[in-house]
Amino acid sequence: MAANTLAKQVLRQRRIHCIIIFHLEKRLMEKTLTKEQLAAMLNGRRYRDEITEKEEKLAKENNLVVLFGASDDLIELRGAIDEEIGAESVIRLSRKGIPESDCREGDSCPYFATWLQTALKRREVLEIQIFWGGDLYNTYDGSLDENEYEALGKPTWCFGCKNLNGNFATFDIFDEYENDPEFFCRGVVIDLDEIFPQRNYVQAVMEQGGWES
Repeated sequence: MAANTLAKQVLRQRRIHCIIIFHLEKRLMEKTLTKEQLAAMLNGRRYRDEITEKEEKLAKENNLVVLFGASDDLIELRGAIDEEIGAESVIRLSRKGIPESDCREGDSCPYFATWLQTALKRREVLEIQIFWGGDLYNTYDGSLDENEYEALGKPTWCFGCKNLNGNFATFDIFDEYENDPEFFCRGVVIDLDEIFPQRNYVQAVMEQGGWES
């Protein structure tokens, strides 16, 4: 009897897994623009002409976010998240945007710090590293491996996306100083539906112990 019950539970879980994959793939199939397609469109653009208003609108409609560096101290986000922020060593993203503390203490608030650590563990918030000249921005705590940075082509700005598990696409932005082309930024395009899958009814039921047979 116990073995029969276990077999039914395994079969039920497999069916639920298939349903979850089906709905995720259905959502992805509804997109009119993928992160790879958008990255290809942006690749080779000039600094200050990185993305058009039409492309920003398309990115937003498809829940895509474009990240790139600007000047020597700014990070631009376009598409589903539209913000300009001062550069730090990392940028934190959630499905709804950049998490911010409501406390008077700002990010140093202990309640926000506790919430953030929990959200990071649950992957409800992900961190992307920011590199300037191969070094973590505004800190001496880390830098890209010299060979890795060389292989990238030594862009002024680039991003460390290991927490995205490969779910990103890249594009290159160039600047020109005294007729000398400069590899200004290796930008990133991410799909929020891939890195933050929405919790649906099936998942909610499973978290409560699943359906009875």
